[in-house]
Amino acid sequence: MLVPEGMVAKMISPGSYAVFRAVGEYPENLLKTWENVWQQADLERVCTSDYEVYGDKFTSESPKEVEVFIAVKGTMDSYMMGS
Repeated sequence: MLVPEGMVAKMISPGSYAVFRAVGEYPENLLKTWENVWQQADLERVCTSDYEVYGDKFTSESPKEVEVFIAVKGTMDSYMMGS
């Protein structure tokens, strides 16, 4: 894997993840998305490796989009959510 200068590659354990999307003003909507994650009482988090993806939709489009992956018990299909 080619890692751009100034960045570090990390290995993420396989598992199930709830995916939240922060769309719009950055960083305001990302903070709101994390608040939404913390308010999900029925989200069975396993706290192993939550992470954010700043992909093409963050760097090249407006509105900005960041995907927030939260490690959970169960299957990812049951947790796909927007913010």
